[in-house]
Amino acid sequence: MSTPVNIDSRGYGRIYKAVMRNRQLPLLAKTIYAYFCSYAGNGYQAYPKRDKIVRDLKMNKNTYTKPLTTLISEGYIAKERSVQRQGISTRLCRLFRAMRSRHRIGTI
Repeated sequence: MSTPVNIDSRGYGRIYKAVMRNRQLPLLAKTIYAYFCSYAGNGYQAYPKRDKIVRDLKMNKNTYTKPLTTLISEGYIAKERSVQRQGISTRLCRLFRAMRSRHRIGTI
């Protein structure tokens, strides 16, 4: 029998109910948003590489692109190229904590 692992020890993120309850946001967009949130921890920046995301979520690059574009156009995230790691520039995704007022939140 294996020893249980505390999942907090693997990292954590914070995701907002308003995003999950937005009925206009497709399932894959919510999935990708949740993935970015898990990498942002308690902050608002995440920079996992696309290849890692599609591998972890078991989707192809074409399946990933449309939901990501939706998240950007809806104002949930923005892509920036600003993180330097060991001399290599990587893509940074900034997660926004405010949303446009036109988003409708479903009822419980």
